[in-house]
Amino acid sequence: MIWAFYAVLYSVFRALFVEAGRIDRGDPWVRAFWHAVFGILMLLPFWPMMQWPAVDAGFYFAAVIVGAIMTIGCLMQLALSEQHKGRITGISLPVETAAAFVIWLAITPSSFGDVVGDALRTACVLLAFTVAGIALAIVRSNDIHIRTALLMTPIGLSFAVAGVVTKLALPSGPALAIALPYVLINFGVMAIVMGVIAAMKRKFGRAAFQTETLRSGALTGLFSASSYTAFVMAVSLAPNPGYVSFMAMLLPVWMIGLHKILGEEEKSSPVAAFLLVLSAIMLVVAVL
Repeated sequence: MIWAFYAVLYSVFRALFVEAGRIDRGDPWVRAFWHAVFGILMLLPFWPMMQWPAVDAGFYFAAVIVGAIMTIGCLMQLALSEQHKGRITGISLPVETAAAFVIWLAITPSSFGDVVGDALRTACVLLAFTVAGIALAIVRSNDIHIRTALLMTPIGLSFAVAGVVTKLALPSGPALAIALPYVLINFGVMAIVMGVIAAMKRKFGRAAFQTETLRSGALTGLFSASSYTAFVMAVSLAPNPGYVSFMAMLLPVWMIGLHKILGEEEKSSPVAAFLLVLSAIMLVVAVL
């Protein structure tokens, strides 16, 4: 069940990434570019630990594709976290979880057979998902509306596809040693795409090099690199990538805790937070 531990770490670092993204309210392309650059800098010291597949074009192709997907999701998350103090970022998670779970079952007949053959486990997983979905709907019900759902759905679908592609592409081997080069490629793609577009849009003025902007980039880069690494490790070890997305539904719980620590007004429902924790426990027990 080590995958569950990495999945929880993923949700914690994802929450910290969202919160750190609120430090600088400058141009989102510049912020996203610096986040990718600092993410690379955070990963490079681990180069001696990285295990690069010698003959595996699928690994590198998948890493590039997932990097492009994550670029889009990152930009949307940073923009929305600034507008809504990070509170709506969890809305995409039910879509991400359901999509990843279904896609994986559709492309792996053996896993589909396991689900059909164990009705009790499947029922427990569905119950946990139902509880988590209700909890997310009531954690801050005033943040839920059609426009928000439409904005967040593409993020959920993109992360679902990224999870499935990642699990398919990763070779066997030590989880951390395989995850680190994969994530490094992801961030390389992000830095190139964001840097080129930001340059084309002439965003690299004096404001792009202000201390606040660089500090925000360093923090978001640290937490994002940590989050993606934990995500890749969890996906590589989990029976279904949808389980990792499910555990990420704890994100609002960590956001509530962060806002409490920072002394910000927090109107989220403690009952909903409890239900989210309970649903995560239910999932882990069901998958045992």
